[in-house]
Amino acid sequence: MTEVTYRPLTLDDGPALARMLNRRDLELFGQANHLELTISENLSGDGFDLGASSRAAILPGGALAGFEVVYDNINPLRANTWGCVDSDWRNRGIGSA
Repeated sequence: MTEVTYRPLTLDDGPALARMLNRRDLELFGQANHLELTISENLSGDGFDLGASSRAAILPGGALAGFEVVYDNINPLRANTWGCVDSDWRNRGIGSA
């Protein structure tokens, strides 16, 4: 299997996240709904630490294969999560990692 590395997301990942999420939405729902601006807003905010609360699965060459975000800044007892693995990389353990 291709070596996958993990690191926190950054706001610079917004365009890659939008492409991945729109591709998934086209496959599942027939339409794309994610804008880079909306994604950037979801990755920032008062009390949210993107570096501590996210992980990106990165392929050799820097492409994004998946991500996970845990929103625990509003209610740490009931955190929300948001994530996706690119369809080309599903069923390879990335989501589990």
